[in-house]
Amino acid sequence: MTAKWDPTFGDFLDKTLEYYPRNYDHNSGNPIGIAVCQQTTHNGRRATAAEAFLSQRPENLHIMTNSAVTKVVFQGKRAVGVEVNGKKISALEETILSAGAVDTPKLLLLSGIGPSHDLHSCNIPLAHHLPGVGKNLRDRLFLELVTIQKPECHHRTAYADSSPEQMAEARKQWATDQTGPLASYYLPQTIGFVRSEAILSGEAYATLGEVSREGLRGKTKPTYEIISQAPSSSMLPPHFYLATAVAFHGTETGGSITLSSSDPNSAPLIDPAFLTHPFDRHLAIHSVRETLAFLRTPSLAKDQIRLAAGPKGEGDEEILDYIRATAISMWHVCSTAKMGKPSDASACVDTDFKVFGVEGLRVVDMSVAPFLP
Repeated sequence: MTAKWDPTFGDFLDKTLEYYPRNYDHNSGNPIGIAVCQQTTHNGRRATAAEAFLSQRPENLHIMTNSAVTKVVFQGKRAVGVEVNGKKISALEETILSAGAVDTPKLLLLSGIGPSHDLHSCNIPLAHHLPGVGKNLRDRLFLELVTIQKPECHHRTAYADSSPEQMAEARKQWATDQTGPLASYYLPQTIGFVRSEAILSGEAYATLGEVSREGLRGKTKPTYEIISQAPSSSMLPPHFYLATAVAFHGTETGGSITLSSSDPNSAPLIDPAFLTHPFDRHLAIHSVRETLAFLRTPSLAKDQIRLAAGPKGEGDEEILDYIRATAISMWHVCSTAKMGKPSDASACVDTDFKVFGVEGLRVVDMSVAPFLP
């Protein structure tokens, strides 16, 4: 089926349906199943949010580049603007932060909003004690499993690792008529969101709180995600390979964002605390084990020569060793200024995105998400 519209797919997507259900639209509200990954593109190029919404900016929007905000300015408990390059920019009504789940808590802390102990340790005057700022960090780990494929079957070589001559030729071809290897680089991918009942059992799951267990039991809540047909960072030509990424959902570990100093130009200290919760380790181990089982299905295994990137064995410790050695952040960071009820000591904003304890200040980025979606 898929080979008719993308030869590089071969019949891989059809083979996955022997193991996972089909999902024609994983953005429908129910992501469970295998689909072709949707892309944000226009005229053959990736379309960013800036291109989509700012290329023809509204008349009432003024954009300042190379102008990093260093802190929010307060008069008493009211935010009245921001400081940029040593100059104050005043707000007529409200100040709205949307710097992301790393820089928003950093900016709040630099402005004196956060745990009083953390602010005191950096000699930052306290504007308002808000214990949850920079806490509750959630992120997602992922890794890749790579099989060396037989030359006559599906494969995608890593064009990022090609020779300078090959890359120059590919760029020339793309510039000429938008065809060639770079026309399909990273496109399309097979994506699958998997809900595993086997993961939602056992002692590790039983240790979770009621809210976490209920969330994981949702019919549309994946326990892990697989992405295939992507270039591999661990394979070099001339190998033909199939790379399958495995991403772990349902993160229970809470990390943190703290300041390294009061200098706005200093990078914050990021501690994702990956795999410190027993359930996160349980979920990661079983996700990798189930994906290895999927790759061993007869219709896929017949095209493989060997497993080139994967755990040495399928025991819990062997899989966990591979996860610790190779998994990296998927950069889905959130929850570092989370939304919640006023009675929740770890909450930072209310349901109108207003920062607790001060006036005229809202946060409108993923730092407010109370959990990792």
